[in-house]
Amino acid sequence: MKTKLFITIAFLSLLMTSCIKDYLGDTGGDKIELNSENYLYDGDLERIFLEEQIDRLTDEIAQLDENDPKIEKLIKQRVNFKDRLAQIIDLSAVGLDLVIPCDTPNGKCVPRLLEYFVFYKNIEQAVVYVKNINGESIGISDKLTPLPEFKNELQYIRVPVDSHAKGIIIEIIKKDDQGNEITSTVTLNR
Repeated sequence: MKTKLFITIAFLSLLMTSCIKDYLGDTGGDKIELNSENYLYDGDLERIFLEEQIDRLTDEIAQLDENDPKIEKLIKQRVNFKDRLAQIIDLSAVGLDLVIPCDTPNGKCVPRLLEYFVFYKNIEQAVVYVKNINGESIGISDKLTPLPEFKNELQYIRVPVDSHAKGIIIEIIKKDDQGNEITSTVTLNR
């Protein structure tokens, strides 16, 4: 009799637990394993964007006459971009050693199984918008989620990217904990 009662209580407990999980969602979080083929770090993408903008401004300044009134504005823009570049958090510098995605000389590639865009903890809001080279939408998301194994340090937005896309355009609009809104757009090729 005690055995039947114990089995019934255990079964009801299991049933209640699974129903609560279904209602609330799985609060434990899925384990996400970042590897060189499934993620990109937002800071790396912003770095690529800023370096391209700095190079573009440097070329533009070089082509102008030194007395041109546009030069001062362009130099200020370049200084602002250099300041932003210096503020990007290098994950390895803060003790977070992740596998390097797309270990290529310029870092401009699309990981084969790309679906995670990783952000540092100082980002409060973000939107990741991915388009193909023709400008057609592939995916968009703004759901920042803590990475289970880095709850206090890293978070991610999941946007699965078609592995057949020859290239993609990634636009990230984010807001950090200081209230700064930052937009960057990068084109990556396979």
